[in-house]
Amino acid sequence: MKRRRASPFVIGAFVVGALALLVVALIALPGQHWFKRPERVVMFFSGSVFGLQKGAPVV
Repeated sequence: MKRRRASPFVIGAFVVGALALLVVALIALPGQHWFKRPERVVMFFSGSVFGLQKGAPVV
């Protein structure tokens, strides 16, 4: 069996395509904030807060 030599163009195209796909996947994933710090919010209530618990998640 004769061995085939790998084409530098095909290897380069594969690497560039893989990097482009990675960038698109990182940008296109909805709801993912990869490079953003989470915001912290403090609220003060003057009325009743019955049912709220300290440290409960806000959705």
